[in-house]
Amino acid sequence: MSDQSRDPISHGREEAGAYWNAHPIATDSVPHPRGTEESFDAIFERWEQNMSERRLAFLDSCRDKRLLEIGCGIGIDGRYFSSHGVQYQAVDMSRESLKLARRHFTMKSLLPRFANADATRLPFDDDTFDVVYSSGVLHHVPNMIGACREAVRVLRPGGTARVMLYHRASYHYLLVHWLVRPLVWLLLALPFGTAIARRMPDKFRQTYEICREDGFSADRILSISTDASTPGESNYNPLSYFVTQSEVRNLFQGLEDFEFYTTELKYYPLPFMRKAVENRWGFFLQITARKPLNASD
Repeated sequence: MSDQSRDPISHGREEAGAYWNAHPIATDSVPHPRGTEESFDAIFERWEQNMSERRLAFLDSCRDKRLLEIGCGIGIDGRYFSSHGVQYQAVDMSRESLKLARRHFTMKSLLPRFANADATRLPFDDDTFDVVYSSGVLHHVPNMIGACREAVRVLRPGGTARVMLYHRASYHYLLVHWLVRPLVWLLLALPFGTAIARRMPDKFRQTYEICREDGFSADRILSISTDASTPGESNYNPLSYFVTQSEVRNLFQGLEDFEFYTTELKYYPLPFMRKAVENRWGFFLQITARKPLNASD
């Protein structure tokens, strides 16, 4: 996959696990102590406020279906599913995330059906779920190919896969790859680069400091750009893949009727054409596909 064709396993499950145990998704983004009801409610409220009609229609279409979420984090999407008639089951590789998810569900009197599992070795039989759902997770799995194959395996014939992955043909990727990366490289080479970097926006300054401490890497900069990352051991996202629509079809071999659309437009500076650019070059590639009814024949 372009400049990311290196063996994904080399990044190691331990490195990814250490980061997500230290930084369960969204917990650093609200002004409340981690694991409190105020924290869960603030994150969930913001999640609801950012809900599009298109995504809401999909979530509501899952009522009365058996659904597996791969990478549930602290259970934000799961809270909605479980409150709206979905037979919800979830897995995550981060034990800290699962501890928080169980606490979250207990506080809301929801059934906590969570399992600690590697996405490349799901503890379920073939053809088990009506829906397999994963939002912003599989692109962080070292063996993303294996994780995508597992998602297809546990989906029943006729079932639906709904996945969000990072989009390589996106404004975000182009900005980071062609502007941020060369600028970080240049400042690292200059004797006064650190002084300049300290006057840059927080996200750029943190990216520069991580590369100054741990080495310059195009892949590292792309991974840092996707999540809250600061210098220090286990403090920056170690792995993110960006994919194209063509690669998605190969990753999810065995599925058909693919539908794609893109959302999220971070760092876009212009006040006009925002929606048009998001629809074409959005950061999040939203994917829906179906497993053929004859898949088990």
